[in-house]
Amino acid sequence: MPRSISSTCPGLLSVKTIDDVRMMIMPAQVVLESEVSVQEHVLLGCFGLDLAAVRQKKQLRLALRRAGYPAALAAQLIRDSPLLVREAGRAYRLRRCDEHNAHAPDC
Repeated sequence: MPRSISSTCPGLLSVKTIDDVRMMIMPAQVVLESEVSVQEHVLLGCFGLDLAAVRQKKQLRLALRRAGYPAALAAQLIRDSPLLVREAGRAYRLRRCDEHNAHAPDC
């Protein structure tokens, strides 16, 4: 299986599968060493496999509430998350690694 290093997000490997589908994976050691918070995992989980999808604030808030976060804190985490970009209305999408934000950590 051919592999290549991602130039947009260091640490990720690009793996080409049999069906010519390209997936980005992160080695387990890199994941263990990263400082990804629980709320970031919950927000990422809202998008499932479709990382280019748009999710409503209501969906994100519900996921955080189910993970045990109080309503006010869930709303603040969504509003202040460096992972999310606000779209029209109350919709959010994941920030791409090549998008720059003053509050976002480097990929």
